[in-house]
Amino acid sequence: MMNLGVYIHIPFCIKKCNYCDFASFPLNDHSEYFKMLKKEILMYSDILKTKKIDTVFIGGGTPTVADYKYIGEILSLINLDKECEVTIEANPKTLTKEKLRAYKDYGINRISIGMQSANDNELKILGRIHNHYDFLKSYEIVTDCGFSNINVDTMFGIPYQTFDSFSYTMDEVKKLNPAHISSYSLIIEENTPFFTMDLSYPDEDVERRMFESLDEILSGYNRYEISNFSKPGYECKHNLKYWSMEDYLGFGLGAHSFFENKRWSNHSDLDSYILSLKMAKKPIFEENKEDNKELYKDYIITGLRKIDGIKTDDLKDRYGIDLIKEKDKLIKEYIDSGYMKFNNNTLSFTKKGISVSNHILSNLI
Repeated sequence: MMNLGVYIHIPFCIKKCNYCDFASFPLNDHSEYFKMLKKEILMYSDILKTKKIDTVFIGGGTPTVADYKYIGEILSLINLDKECEVTIEANPKTLTKEKLRAYKDYGINRISIGMQSANDNELKILGRIHNHYDFLKSYEIVTDCGFSNINVDTMFGIPYQTFDSFSYTMDEVKKLNPAHISSYSLIIEENTPFFTMDLSYPDEDVERRMFESLDEILSGYNRYEISNFSKPGYECKHNLKYWSMEDYLGFGLGAHSFFENKRWSNHSDLDSYILSLKMAKKPIFEENKEDNKELYKDYIITGLRKIDGIKTDDLKDRYGIDLIKEKDKLIKEYIDSGYMKFNNNTLSFTKKGISVSNHILSNLI
């Protein structure tokens, strides 16, 4: 039986953050959405019944803003493997012991808390509804409820952020000793408040210094992906599916799927999503059957995000293209310059190469 990952999108939030371009919005009545979400999942029961569901990721929005009973109803429709990693994203302001105990009963075993920064001014600029004290209290509640697999999300490149304030944030996270830490660069998207706001951002050199300091600050953690660090055995199995081109189904508003080399995405407009399901149609907005060359490029882009890199023989077996032969001269230059390494048919970035990985990837594909 083949493994399958499941992503579930809960688009609701108390207040949309200034940098967020995901399908999310405040909404008081969640019942209609969850009714349609259950309907969508049942449309894929033929696939779900024949696969081993080994990862589930409930994202948003803020899934923890919804009544926890809805989460239980959704998970009851999925036959979870007994070793299944089940993650839910959480805003610190929305967690209670009652919710967390219910989540545990439903099979959720991993909590991802959106801290972003330990600096209250930076949190206000981001439009977050919590402060650092709220985060610390929520982290305590999560551990008190018996969760040991906890991720803390952080961010760099925040407006007015300094290197010292970023270092302080990462030091504060490390003190808590969570199983997993992620740190992503803030990306300004066109349809967000940040895009039109006149703000001062850290310059390129400062942001690079923040990124390059992560290995030192988070010593003791294993950097297994460009932006992700974990204790041994606590890597995010679901995200590894994305980076390893493994199958997953996405349910809910704007959710994406990759299954049997085909990609598709759902409507990101709530009315269109609900209308499709009321008409007994899958709420698919766009389908893309990628050709061999596109899949080959995707494999390189996502796979080289992993610190372990990509198996070039696996790449050749899957898509019939020999990367080493195709880009022989270029790869040799990167290896000689100390940006990449190639051992036992495995191509990966060095620590030096991670900082310029986007530039290298654009040349490799």
